[in-house]
Amino acid sequence: MFKGRLPLLCSLLLSVAACPVNTPRPADSSSLGDTFDPTNPTTTDATTTSGESSSTDATTGVDPSMTTTVDPSADSSSESSSTGPAGVCGDNSIDPGEECDNGGADMYCDDDCTVAECGDGVMNFPAGEYCDPGPAGESETCNADCSLAECGDNVVNPTAGEQCDEGEATATCNADCTSAGCGDGIVNDAGGEECDDGGESATCNANCTDSSCGDEVINITAGETCDDGDETLTCDDDCTEVVCGDLNSNFVAGELCDDGNDDPADGCDNCFADCGNDCWGDAGCLTDGGRCIRFTCTDGASSETACDTCFGWQPITYDNWLQDGYCPDVSATYRAVQGYGTMCGDAPVCCSDPNGCAGGDNAWHFSNGANNYYVGPCLGCMEADNCTFWNNIDDGNYTRITACIRG
Repeated sequence: MFKGRLPLLCSLLLSVAACPVNTPRPADSSSLGDTFDPTNPTTTDATTTSGESSSTDATTGVDPSMTTTVDPSADSSSESSSTGPAGVCGDNSIDPGEECDNGGADMYCDDDCTVAECGDGVMNFPAGEYCDPGPAGESETCNADCSLAECGDNVVNPTAGEQCDEGEATATCNADCTSAGCGDGIVNDAGGEECDDGGESATCNANCTDSSCGDEVINITAGETCDDGDETLTCDDDCTEVVCGDLNSNFVAGELCDDGNDDPADGCDNCFADCGNDCWGDAGCLTDGGRCIRFTCTDGASSETACDTCFGWQPITYDNWLQDGYCPDVSATYRAVQGYGTMCGDAPVCCSDPNGCAGGDNAWHFSNGANNYYVGPCLGCMEADNCTFWNNIDDGNYTRITACIRG
């Protein structure tokens, strides 16, 4: 009964009492934290502690004074302050601070993500490095080209003590990578050295050749006072100076004998012997070359000692016979005395009777100190004399002719 009159009544009583009005509620008031008073068209800011209130926009119900301005350049996400995960060397991505990144070491990039270069201190096998000495350039174990240091690698490494390196011994470089030079104590075959004792020794000359009397190199350590390569007017064949009385007959110097004394009664007076004319007798005979010689018989085993054992003369050696001019000189004397007759054969050692020594063998016996040889010329052969008609080692038993020289 009163429903139709209620609006009129309220209108009349508006000045006396407030009537309920259906005022719209702000759409986002709950999200703003605001509270709404139905008796007062104002909103209270839930964030305000001072109790101040402001008028509400008629259409939105939002206080214009509370509107916030947003910077569009700012990242509103929760991750806006994060820089992301740090880069890792080897992830195939070049990150800040990396020169390269190929996922590991290769010929262009080291495994620390720096550009590969010999001398950077990082060994890079794919780039052909077996070591890397760093800025120093080389070490005792690593060459400047990043190869392993080793004598014989054709790389000179002074830090490792190398003076040269030619891969092997050469005329200028020893096998231990030191500079080659006679006297360095290292025998260098490529340089023509036969020995190297660091200087002259009894067995090695100062020029790094083996020491031997007759090599024309005077080796004082070996006891040589001269060395003319052969017997001369001033040098004996033992590389000592010519002195009468030194027990060495020097025929080139005019000595026919040298018995170490000056007693004329022993057949040798001041190195000039009263050499006879019987090549089988005690005084011997003089050859055209000025040698006082004597023939005798000896077996191979005694060819080195028979001359001295039989009558105190010196043996003519194998080397004397073939190298020192004895063969043609002594053979010519034999032909003058014996012609083409053969001698010795089965005759006893020390045979000094041509009649008792005649017949038998054609060869001569001489020793080189190690072996006994039978050599030419052939006694009974009518052709030209040949000093090497035979040149064989004797079995030590067969008796043949030999020649001795007065000493």
